[in-house]
Amino acid sequence: MDSMRTDLHDASNAADPEAVDKRFAGSFMKQGMCSKCRSLDSPGGKVRYCGRCRTTAYCSKECAKADWAEHKHQCESIRTTLDEDIASYVADGGQKKDFFKTRGDIKSWSNEVPGLRNELDLLAWKHRGEAVIIRVSGHETDIDGSGLRIEVVPRSSWDTDPPDLVEFSDVFLKSLRQRHSATSFDPNKEFALVKKMMHPVHSGSNNVIPMRAFVIRRFDHLAIRGVKIVEALVAGTGAEELTDAFAYLKGSILSSHPPDHVAQILQAFVTRSAYLCGRTTPHNSAPIPGRAFHNEIAYMILHQLDLEVDVRLTGLRNAAHLNGREGALRCSDPANSDRFKVVLDDGTCVSVLASNFVHIRRGNYRRRSPERSP
Repeated sequence: MDSMRTDLHDASNAADPEAVDKRFAGSFMKQGMCSKCRSLDSPGGKVRYCGRCRTTAYCSKECAKADWAEHKHQCESIRTTLDEDIASYVADGGQKKDFFKTRGDIKSWSNEVPGLRNELDLLAWKHRGEAVIIRVSGHETDIDGSGLRIEVVPRSSWDTDPPDLVEFSDVFLKSLRQRHSATSFDPNKEFALVKKMMHPVHSGSNNVIPMRAFVIRRFDHLAIRGVKIVEALVAGTGAEELTDAFAYLKGSILSSHPPDHVAQILQAFVTRSAYLCGRTTPHNSAPIPGRAFHNEIAYMILHQLDLEVDVRLTGLRNAAHLNGREGALRCSDPANSDRFKVVLDDGTCVSVLASNFVHIRRGNYRRRSPERSP
């Protein structure tokens, strides 16, 4: 009984400052959520950690106490994994006092890469019924994300003899299975993510240490809903698709703008749709649906999500030999606001009207490539 009381006390108290760096605490909560209520952190909110494993985060002491009945089954393996990670970090040349700061850097590192979070969310959403783990690995210096490797690790791989996770210890895999199989885990709301980063032993050093972090991350439905709307815009040319798209834009991309500014932007869309269709419309009327305008709105949504916009050229007359060629739409043409710049797969850059391309889906949604600029 005394042991249970001590464990619960440990689980409900904030971590000791010497055990968990405060900077690590902040970056962790930006990546994750309360392990009990699944709420995201709020600005200025106090982060609490289980006093035993020093890893599981809570938004309040009440959530920590309520979660203890389930967390106690995972706590020991998580703590053992943490001790293994610290020992490995020190053996590779790192200093123990820097461990939590370094691991915090890993947790926030991938958020700095434009579009990566949306790419991971969409990939995990696609496989959410298959009990997968998403693994992303790279080097700490890979700021633009061009060298990142993203993998989908199926449950069958990490449940038995996991060749895809050979670098992880049996204790880590046990902890991973426990946390992924917990009754509180909802695959329609969250997913398991493993990050692995090669990190310098210290600033300016050429020697690097492999660091890893495992998080349960909540889906960002902004990206999930955004690509669904894009797919509807691509498939149809009716008013219904535009209505959904504009509701999405007002509630997400334009939500930070003042109401009068939003009204001006939406009116500009109406004017643009009329121009593309060669018609005039009354003020405050609805946009006129059409292939070219649908293409422009779909591009705007994907661009705001920092996702690659794959297209196929069509309907070209003076350059008919390019019809059927595929590439990535990079930006509007600075020399002509009616046109867009497309980088074809062979590196050729062309300028085309919105009516001269169709959006296509080539595999999984991907973040915009920094290497493919016009």
